[in-house]
Amino acid sequence: MEPSIQDLRSSASATDPKRPRRLRLGIGTHLWIAFLSIGALSTVVTLIAFNSYNQATATFKAITHDRLPAIVAVAKLADDSNALLTTLPHVVLVDSAGTLSEHWRDVAEAEERLNRSIAAVEALPAPNTRLTDFSDLSGRISAQLQILLSALQEARGAQRDILDLATQMDLLHQKVRLLMADAGTQGRIPPDSLYLATRLLSLLGEVLASDDANDIAVNAGRIDQSLQRLQASISAKPNDAIAEMNNTLIAIGSGPNGLVARKRLALRAGAVAKDRLRDVRALSRQIGERVQGMLGDTMIAVDADRQATEKQLHLSKILLAATSATGLLGAILIAWLYVGRAIVARLDRLSYGMREIADGHLKGSLPIGGKDEIGEMARAVSVFRDAMERIDYLASNDSLTGLLNRHGFLAGGERLLARGQRRGWLISINLRRFKDVNQMFGHQTGDTILGEVADRLRRLAGPEDLVARLGGDDFALLALDPDDEGRALALCRNILAALRPAIVIGHASLDIEACIGFAGWPEDAEDQGSLLRRAELAMQQAKNDPGDPICRYRSALSEDLEVRSQVRKDLRAGIIAGELRLLYQPKVDLRSGRVVGMEALVRWNHPRHGLIPPARFIPVAETSGLIIPLGEWVLEECCRQLRLWRDDGMSDLKGSVNMSPVQVFSQDVAALVAEALHTTGLPAEALEIEITEGVFVHDEQRARRRLEGLRALGVGLAIDDFGTGYSALAYLKRLPATSLKIDQSFIREVTDQPEQARLCRAIIGVGHDFGLTVVAEGIETAEHLAFLRAEGCDFGQGYYFAKPLEAQDFAKVLRDQPWLTGDAAQ
Repeated sequence: MEPSIQDLRSSASATDPKRPRRLRLGIGTHLWIAFLSIGALSTVVTLIAFNSYNQATATFKAITHDRLPAIVAVAKLADDSNALLTTLPHVVLVDSAGTLSEHWRDVAEAEERLNRSIAAVEALPAPNTRLTDFSDLSGRISAQLQILLSALQEARGAQRDILDLATQMDLLHQKVRLLMADAGTQGRIPPDSLYLATRLLSLLGEVLASDDANDIAVNAGRIDQSLQRLQASISAKPNDAIAEMNNTLIAIGSGPNGLVARKRLALRAGAVAKDRLRDVRALSRQIGERVQGMLGDTMIAVDADRQATEKQLHLSKILLAATSATGLLGAILIAWLYVGRAIVARLDRLSYGMREIADGHLKGSLPIGGKDEIGEMARAVSVFRDAMERIDYLASNDSLTGLLNRHGFLAGGERLLARGQRRGWLISINLRRFKDVNQMFGHQTGDTILGEVADRLRRLAGPEDLVARLGGDDFALLALDPDDEGRALALCRNILAALRPAIVIGHASLDIEACIGFAGWPEDAEDQGSLLRRAELAMQQAKNDPGDPICRYRSALSEDLEVRSQVRKDLRAGIIAGELRLLYQPKVDLRSGRVVGMEALVRWNHPRHGLIPPARFIPVAETSGLIIPLGEWVLEECCRQLRLWRDDGMSDLKGSVNMSPVQVFSQDVAALVAEALHTTGLPAEALEIEITEGVFVHDEQRARRRLEGLRALGVGLAIDDFGTGYSALAYLKRLPATSLKIDQSFIREVTDQPEQARLCRAIIGVGHDFGLTVVAEGIETAEHLAFLRAEGCDFGQGYYFAKPLEAQDFAKVLRDQPWLTGDAAQ
């Protein structure tokens, strides 16, 4: 463990009580013995030399007695200011009053230590003008911390009330669904009342999920309007169940203790807490800037004192040499014994050591032996050197693991790679799901895991390799001189193997999974910073690929990142500019050949690049959040067009819309679909939502609750691309699906490969056994159609019938019905 600043300071004055005291012969005594031997001839020169030496001694004392305490006190102030900043994020992230109280004690202790350090700095003699307002900064920090604590306590209280109201909303939502499901209530309860209650719950859900004050204000007005409409509906047709539900909704949605008021209070308190936290950080940064300024001023003063001391020492050496030359041979020998060995040589070593410290070399030796003044001054300068070394260590190393931090890693890597034509590999390492460990077991357990990972990486590194913790759960290793990429890949696999054994903490055994990206120097980058960025880019690619935890950097990764960034930017503008349009692919009843529905497919007509396929922009939309406005537009546009067709006489036509997993987990999809149906006037049974199997893998319970809300509206639910992902019969049993869609990859080879035919036959049978309709995608030949008809598949779509069509072309297909069989036509 590195020594603290207090340890370094106390070591300068520590003595061993058991060591016997020896006769102390000072420098003055040595000089007088030599000078008396020379005689009167050198008396004048001796007095001048002695006076010069006293001036050098005074300068050394100025360094050791005035400058050193200031450096030690300021370094302590920097440590305490950083400690306060470190404790604050833990306070903001806690979610319980008990934990807040525990973490706030740490903040209070850090604040008290900071105030003591400020008092110590301001008590220094001749204080620096940069530090005259430290007390004011300390008082402002204390005031901001009190406001921060009050805001956090207020926010926690509001959050508890919001959770209680959310529980009441869940119970009320279940009651509404039971009333809607009970066929007997259809005549006793007005449908408008149930719709208004559902609408109110949807609006309250939006208030609960929103963190935007404007959205909450808008929804609050809608809630009040809906409550008035519900009250009017009850007055028109009284009903006890609806009246009780209305009273509960009024209690939840309005009043000083309602959801809107509590949500506004939580947002205001959170905003105040963020502002106060930002102010505390700004004040702490002001302290840091003043500390850095004082350290710079002190170092300038120390350097000036050092130069003056060197001049005095140089003059002393010249005078002492002249004095020695004026005496006889015996006097010269005595002067050499007492002056040359005891003073000049040690002064040379001390001067050289000070120059090394001034040049940034903190590992040089100093003449700290001896009990005279030179020994004391050397020991004081040694403490100063150790303090500077400690400050340099804190600036370049991670305090938790002892590894290099990002700054130290980049600086050290630049020095290593600049020494010559040496090949190097930079390996970026990330721990998967480390955030879950912190949430489940606490940050102390997470810190223990980070320390163990650091130890394992340190044992793998070579003598010249650099290992660093870049922040959070990100580590890096710079390995020098592997001959080829194969050896670098082998090192990556060794790292995975070293991190694979479980870490036992108490009674828990925790497994560590890592993902690794690596890049080579000089072929992949020209400097250390670019090399690190490209290794991290490869690591992100490995993190997104569950099949391979190791990825070698390729230039295509950077190009792909730039392309995705441009696509994201253009797509955002395209949604606003109306560059998107829908095509409709017919869905055909395979028994009759009648067109019974369609699937809405979005296309993007880029003004410069033309028609862009969905495979290029849908993944970008999902990762950037643009899938939310895109999906809302597709849903509303499909419902609008479907309503037009049904009004035009195609009353049995149904439509399907694809919904991304991001939408399922980021929005209240039931409320979203209900709003679209209400806005367009489309009946719920005319709409079907298609979701992929991947939705269930993320959070099956949550997904099931969201999808049950859709089914409660009467909307159909189809499992798209069935058989390509995480298919399981348990999902079919537990989820409220109404149909399965067989992926086109199975249909394409169904007439050529018996295995594919058996698989399709099994999917059709399983779907029918569970009471689901089965839709086949990708029908392209008459043989495909004949096979699926023979196996009893219900519906189909594909290029055999038609490609995705514009709205007017699809309407023509509906009128002509070109695939009707003879029986159906009759």
